[in-house]
Order: sequence, then structure tokens, then C-alpha cells
Amino acid sequence: MPTPVWIAGVDSRLYVVTNGTSAKMKRIKANARVRLAPCDVRGNVSGEWIEARAKRVADARTMDRALDALNRKYGWQMAMLRFFSRLSGRAKDRAFIEITL
Repeated sequence: MPTPVWIAGVDSRLYVVTNGTSAKMKRIKANARVRLAPCDVRGNVSGEWIEARAKRVADARTMDRALDALNRKYGWQMAMLRFFSRLSGRAKDRAFIEITL
């Protein structure tokens, strides 16, 4: 199921932030295999697909590192996302996905 996401790298891993109750989290729980490709904000693919493995991040230190990387990459956009997530109450459902190529 193609889904555009914000993604940032830390060392040899990639991280995505999402709602922990989202369909993508349910799919990853059932099957860790994922495919990645660069795309625009609307999900229009602009490059080659690669195979990877994904899992939900469980430890707080890794979540902090992932959030720092996303903040560095997306700057004010990530700040706005975090602000509106807190305002709407969705921040409590936040989850991180770790992707290994």
C-alpha cells in the first residue's frame, strides 16, 4: 500500500514517525517487509524501489534520536506537525518505525 512518509536517517537506519494505530503500523506488525522509493508530497514515485525491513521502535533513546533526526531534516514543518499533534491530542499515539535496508 503506497504511503508517503517523512523519513530521516541515523547511522545505518531510517526512521519514520506515524500514528501508532495507523494501518501502516498494523501492516508492519503483520509483515516486516517494506518497499521504499523516493516520492513527492503526493506520493508520486520518482525513483527506484528498494526492499527493506521495518519494525516499531520500543526504546526511548532510539525514539529521541529518531525525533532529533526528523527535526533536523524537516525543521519548521516538523515543529508544526508536533504542535498540532499535541493540540489535537494525537501526540499520545505517536510511534516510530525503524527501517533497515
